[in-house]
Amino acid sequence: QLVVRDEEFECHATIIPEDADNVNVIWKVDSAFFEIVNVSENTLSCTIKAIGKGNASISASVDGNSAVSDTLEITVNKKAATEIIINGPISVVRDDEFECYTTIVPEDADDVNVIWEVDSTFLQIVNISEDTLSCTIKAIKKGSTSISASVDGSDISDTFDIIKKKKP
Repeated sequence: QLVVRDEEFECHATIIPEDADNVNVIWKVDSAFFEIVNVSENTLSCTIKAIGKGNASISASVDGNSAVSDTLEITVNKKAATEIIINGPISVVRDDEFECYTTIVPEDADDVNVIWEVDSTFLQIVNISEDTLSCTIKAIKKGSTSISASVDGSDISDTFDIIKKKKP
């Protein structure tokens, strides 16, 4: 089963035979990537939350009889970005350096690497931040152009239009 980080899901146990004397289920998770959030009053189900990315085994066994058990293998995938938004000045003057930065949705998406692109006729990227979420750009010629940012490995992107004005 595949889940995404921060997702909660239900696990259910079925005891056979249905009229067994001991139906108290013990739930265990063998990974730091998951936590048991809630166990139902009758212990036949539990809610589990994925708190990191990786693999885990979730097991259910009858209390006092570990020979009666079952295991479910779970993989937690990364929480992917669903949107990127570029923020920056609407207009600049030639030779000005300015900063553009991105807003990533969701804010806690995993492994986001932003790829910046500019029209080199009008703009020049001076510096990209270590986390790639912002960059410093220099206006080198007057005119209108755009800045693009995309999340590496996805089709998530945004374009920001900018006007470069003549130096006063």
